[in-house]
Amino acid sequence: MGNQERRVKALEKQKQALALRLAGVSYEQIAEQLGYSSHTGAWQAVNRALKRTIQEPSDAVREVEVKRLDAVLVAIWSQVKQGNLSAVDRYIKVAQRRADLLGLDAPKRTDVTSGNEALTFIIQRKDANND
Repeated sequence: MGNQERRVKALEKQKQALALRLAGVSYEQIAEQLGYSSHTGAWQAVNRALKRTIQEPSDAVREVEVKRLDAVLVAIWSQVKQGNLSAVDRYIKVAQRRADLLGLDAPKRTDVTSGNEALTFIIQRKDANND
């Protein structure tokens, strides 16, 4: 078996290890099922598979979600214009979710206190002579 073939088989085995782990199978069981010498080998295979997994950038996911929400708004808009109160309520929920995804709302102010007193932060600097 050539190098390329071994590599493909190893990648497929890592993919199987990841699928088993995602299904809740222990590393010991993965090692036993797939022929790794120990749970450590199974753990390494799962981690390699995770590193190779390409996740969609959050901007792309956000864009897809916004398009879905826009489609929902288009679907209910005629009922919103007619004054259908349940459609108006649904519109408000979809609009809020859309604003959250796009960061359209002003940041929420949070008052961080302890017993109605402001928290005090002490910042210590290292003296240049005492490194």
